[in-house]
Amino acid sequence: MTGRAWPDAVLTVGEQVYADEPSDVATEAFASAVVGCAFGLAVVVSAIRRSETSALDTLGNTFIHRFQSPVMDIVMNAATEIGRDLGLAAIATVGAIVLIRAKRDREALSIAVVLGGSILLNWAMKIFFHRARPVVPWAVAPADYSFPSGHSMNSMALGPAIALVVWRLAGPRWGAVAFVAGSLAAGVIGLSRVYLGVHYPTDVLGGYATAALWVGIVVGVFRVSAAWHWSPTERRKGRGAA
Repeated sequence: MTGRAWPDAVLTVGEQVYADEPSDVATEAFASAVVGCAFGLAVVVSAIRRSETSALDTLGNTFIHRFQSPVMDIVMNAATEIGRDLGLAAIATVGAIVLIRAKRDREALSIAVVLGGSILLNWAMKIFFHRARPVVPWAVAPADYSFPSGHSMNSMALGPAIALVVWRLAGPRWGAVAFVAGSLAAGVIGLSRVYLGVHYPTDVLGGYATAALWVGIVVGVFRVSAAWHWSPTERRKGRGAA
């Protein structure tokens, strides 16, 4: 496969995942990604349930804090503020309003379900795992629990959710741009939590894995609901118009 054919193939599979009639290859790729996220989450959860602290957790906060500087403090604190529930809710609300005005209620609902569900799921997981926050000399730990990181999880859920909507409405190339941008933003937000000493690296990784799994579930449910909503005649018309 040539250098240009490879990204084109990836875009084609991605477009089919969110199409009204996904191909078998796209369905298998989507299912494999969901299973991979579930496996990654299971590995992190297993270590946490055994009260194990990995070398990544032991050294991660200290290593990242070595890059501390006034500029980094501003950037990381800004990223954390954006990644709060209120900041992400504001972004989701603006996106939902734009979609509703464009008569795209289903896409607006998908964004609301992804972010709202992620916030509730994160709250429930923190209570279930009740993992203590890291104790470092440069940070004052919040009063709640540590796993998984809410900032990381919710931002990683919202970014791909918006990207999937962009992918569906504006095409795979703009969707890919939105996905990369959203993932990078979530990456910086997650890094800020470790930099500020309020989360372990595995809290962030667990948040990312849970977010990806949650988005996969929501997309799957919306696809099934759309298939149930369409009558057989409408489905045949949709295929004929393609």
